[in-house]
Amino acid sequence: MNKISKFFYNKSSFIIASLATIVFLAYLINVLDPKSAPFEIIDEMPKSLGTMFGFGETEILIYLSIRTNEMIQSYINFNLIWDSLFGVLYGTMYTLWLSYLYRPFHNKLRSINLLPFAQVLFDWIENLNLALISNNYLKTETIQPLYSQFASYSNIIKWIISLLVILLIIIGLVLSIMGFIKKKLV
Repeated sequence: MNKISKFFYNKSSFIIASLATIVFLAYLINVLDPKSAPFEIIDEMPKSLGTMFGFGETEILIYLSIRTNEMIQSYINFNLIWDSLFGVLYGTMYTLWLSYLYRPFHNKLRSINLLPFAQVLFDWIENLNLALISNNYLKTETIQPLYSQFASYSNIIKWIISLLVILLIIIGLVLSIMGFIKKKLV
């Protein structure tokens, strides 16, 4: 793990992190959004259960019951393929930004730059459980409470880590700006 962390600290730069952000946004707009259209219901929220902060069996049942079998199958494919790839992209992008912003402190902070990959891991666990829930619903029109709990807990942990990563990026930006201003004043 230490080697991977060092790799990102050594290879990250403003340009590489910016390029990763462009790839992330391009994927979001040109792939993820269109791939979610087949299971989207106009004026119905949420578009995907993964965008909520936790959910219960009732929310899952409502979400699935208003969709056709084809829409649910599309949702399964979305979770297993397209949203999983999205995790790799945002995990890499966030890791590059943290590595770039915290490079001066990497000896003290060590592997904190890899925190986004924990977010990706919980996103994948959530996606797998949502796919299992949806697949079971197609067969029996019921959901498994255990999978629902795993999906919801994974979702909550994913969003908590996401907020922590964004907070770390904001702090890193503030530290970088303060360092830049300090150099200009001296």
